[in-house]
Amino acid sequence: MKIRSIHEIQNLMVDFGRGGDLFLISSLTITIVEYSRFKGQSSSFPTGSTIAGVPVGGLDAAAAVTRVEEVYSLPLDLVIEDHTIAASPVDLGFEMDPFSLVQAALDEVQTSGYWSSLWNRISSEAVTVPLDATVNSETLRNYLVQEIEPAIPRPAHHSPRSPTPPTLP
Repeated sequence: MKIRSIHEIQNLMVDFGRGGDLFLISSLTITIVEYSRFKGQSSSFPTGSTIAGVPVGGLDAAAAVTRVEEVYSLPLDLVIEDHTIAASPVDLGFEMDPFSLVQAALDEVQTSGYWSSLWNRISSEAVTVPLDATVNSETLRNYLVQEIEPAIPRPAHHSPRSPTPPTLP
């Protein structure tokens, strides 16, 4: 196209401006719609993911919290000599926050962000979050004293004989 005057250049710029506005508005609309979809989708953990040793692959955050809570609330079988005692982890002073563990895993899954999602570059690598828990030693000590000791019979202790002085003939 051969431009002959300044007036033609001005007309071209006005025409481009109108098309540019339409392009800008369309792009912005598409971006907002896609971002809304991205924020609205529930994140599920990739296959092979574990939280505190519990498999959570394919689960969403709520189901993962439930599964971790279920596993870590199962009673433990304490075997002492030939006795077996079932004890709740809570009774033994075990404390953990499954919500923060799941959030840590979600943070690893969602690090790719919106733009990676838009270009289908979301990582589907499994995530592994280790157990982060504490044991309340006072609660554990109380359980041992109040529950374990009475349940396990101990052999009777004989008081040691005190030496008797030899008698002289």
